[in-house]
Order: sequence, then C-alpha cells, then structure tokens
Amino acid sequence: SQTANHQSNLTDECRQRQQEEEQRGEQEQQQRALLSFWFDGDIRERYTKLWFAAPGSAHQAAADADVTAKFGSLLEVAEDGALNSWRESRTGLLALIVLFDQCTRHVYRNHADRGRMGDGEPNNAKALSCAEQLLANGWETDLGAAQLVFALMPLRHSPTPERLQRVLNYLDARDAQNE
Repeated sequence: SQTANHQSNLTDECRQRQQEEEQRGEQEQQQRALLSFWFDGDIRERYTKLWFAAPGSAHQAAADADVTAKFGSLLEVAEDGALNSWRESRTGLLALIVLFDQCTRHVYRNHADRGRMGDGEPNNAKALSCAEQLLANGWETDLGAAQLVFALMPLRHSPTPERLQRVLNYLDARDAQNE
C-alpha cells in the first residue's frame, strides 16, 4: 500500500511537471508570436503602418483591428496577472512591455474609459514596472535597436525628468557602443 501511494505520488508529480513544461512551451510560443508580429519585417513599413501610424488614418484603424484580433485576449490574460511568470526572462519581459504599453494603445484606443492613455491607464504602471525590471536586470544590453526603443517607451509614456534622462542615457550609451 505504501509502495502504491509512492508510485501514485510520483506519477502525479510527473504529470504535473509535464503540464508545466507544456504551459511554458505554449507561453514561449506566445511571446515569440507577439515579438515577431511587433518587430519582424520591413522597419519602414512597421514605422508607418503599425508603430507610428498617423492618427485617424486607415493604417491606424487597420493596425488597431489587427492587434486586437491577434493579441486582445492575451492582453486580458496579462491584465489578470496570469502571465506574471513572463517576468522571469528578458524575452518575457519585453513581450509584457509590448503588451501593456503598445497593445493597450491599439486595443483600447477608441474606448471612452481607457482610450486617453493618460496617468489613469492601469497598464501604463504595469508596463513601467516591467521596463524598470528589465533595466534593473541589465537585460537591455542584448536588445536590438527597435526592441530597446520599445523597452524604454514606458519611461516616456510615464514621464518625469529623471525617467526621460534615463531614456537619453540608455540611447546615448547605445550610440557610443555603435561608434
């Protein structure tokens, strides 16, 4: 009986580990899909059609619809705290920053209660917390230029003179590295 209980406990532990590994794999796939959508492709096209589409333009409306369709439900899951484990890696943190800082702006742009994206937007604080953690861990050093710009964006969206100076310092340091 004791041996049967021990074997049952081992089987349960193995099943639990397997489920955790599957969940981790699924979450890593979600991170890659989001970051690929956001950063891969022609940078000029990304700039004009996704990242900084003209306000009120067809490009902005299309980007909002696309981001909402592809990542709106993932944003909701993140808002509920179910993706907090993503904070354990550079890729996960960058994905959370894009979700909270950028996807929020696309998904909620035309929502009366959240579309203004000012100080009252709860995801601004979440994005800022993720950005601060990424920087505290020193994980910004291996990011590409566009990734670094968006990793720092929450500091610009919740501006203080100190935060804006930090953004400039990080960008100056990157420029000095590239010279």
